[in-house]
Amino acid sequence: ESAVAFGEKSMKIWRKRITSVSGRDNAGSAVFAHTLLAMSLLAGYVVLGMGTAGLLAYTGLHTDPARSPYHRLLVQVCGIACAVVSASTYPAWRRFVATGSKLVRQDQPCLFERMDKVASLFEQHARNQGAFTEYLYREVRPAVGRGYHPPVIEGFDAFLAFAGPRRQPEEIREDPEQGSLSVAERLAAIQDLPPGPCGDPSPAISLLDNVPELETRLLLLEAPSGTEELRSIPWTQAASCSVLPNWHVLCRLHAFKLYNLTLGDLPRTMANLDSYGVVWGPDVDADVARECSKSLFTAALGRVLTREGWYIDHAPGYLRLRCLNHEIDPARLLDEMASPEFTPETWHEMLSRWDLDPTLPLGPRYQAAQM
Repeated sequence: ESAVAFGEKSMKIWRKRITSVSGRDNAGSAVFAHTLLAMSLLAGYVVLGMGTAGLLAYTGLHTDPARSPYHRLLVQVCGIACAVVSASTYPAWRRFVATGSKLVRQDQPCLFERMDKVASLFEQHARNQGAFTEYLYREVRPAVGRGYHPPVIEGFDAFLAFAGPRRQPEEIREDPEQGSLSVAERLAAIQDLPPGPCGDPSPAISLLDNVPELETRLLLLEAPSGTEELRSIPWTQAASCSVLPNWHVLCRLHAFKLYNLTLGDLPRTMANLDSYGVVWGPDVDADVARECSKSLFTAALGRVLTREGWYIDHAPGYLRLRCLNHEIDPARLLDEMASPEFTPETWHEMLSRWDLDPTLPLGPRYQAAQM
C-alpha cells in the first residue's frame, strides 16, 4: 500500500507540473512531455526488473553461505522489495499514460486547427510568391529600367489589392533541377510536423540589417548601365516616368511590326493574333508570342490615345486610359477583340463615341508620313 501511495503521489506531482508548464495553448508540449515521462518510467521499470533478476542470480551463484549465512537472504529480500515497488507503481503508470491519451483526444481539434492555419498561411505565401514575381516584372522592373526607385513593398500591397494572386499554388514550382518540392508536396509535408509550440513568428526579413540599402543595391543591378543612384518616386508618378516612356520605346523598337496598321485594324489583328505571332520569329513559343503581341498592342493603343488627349490612370496592378467620362481598360479591351462576338462595327461605334479617327496609325509618327 505504501508503494502504491508513493506511485500515485509521484504521478500527480509530475502531471500537475507538466500541465502547469505546458498549458492548453501548448498542447503539443504537454503531449510530448507526458509521452516522454511515461516511456522513461517504463524503461525504469524494465531496467529495475532486469537488475533485480540479475542481482538475484548473481547472489545465488557467487555468495558463499558458509562465510555469509545471512548475506544471500538479505540481498534476496531487497530484490523482492524492489520488484514489489515496481509492480505496485505500474497501475499508476497506466493511469498516467491514460491521462496523456485523454489530453491528445481533447486537444486534437486545437492541434489540427493550428496545422490548418499553418497550411493556409503557406498557401497564401505561395500564391503571393507568384504574384510578387509578376509584380516585379510588370511594375518594378520597367521603372527601375528607367532609373527610378518606386516603393516596392507599398506597391506590392496595391498590386494584390487590384490584381490579386494570379496563379494557383499547385501551378507554382521552383526549378526542379534543384530538387525543389511543389506547393502541394510542401502542404502534404506540413501534416507530418510534430506537434508543439510555434516558433518565432517574426518575418524572415527581420534577420537582415539595412534592408533599404540592400533593396537599392539589388535594384541597381536592373538599372541602365552606368547608373550610380536611383531616383525615388511615388507610384503616382510611374505613369509619366515609366509607363508612357516604355510604351514609346517598345513601339519604336518594334516599329516594323506595326507598319501599315491603324487603330481601326485592331479587332482584325487581335482575332488573328496566332498568325500575327510569326513576326516574333519562328523559334518563339506561341504563348510567348501572344503575350509579346498583346504587350505591343497595349503600348500602341496607349500611345495613340495619349496623343489624342487621353491620360493614364495607373497604380501597381491597375491601368486605365481616361478622357472626360470615358474609360478604357486596354488589356480587357484587347481580350474582347479576340472574341468572335466583337465585330469591326462594334469597334467603329466605340471609336465614334470616343471621337477617335480609325485611320490613326498604331506605329510611330514617321510611318504616317511614309504612308
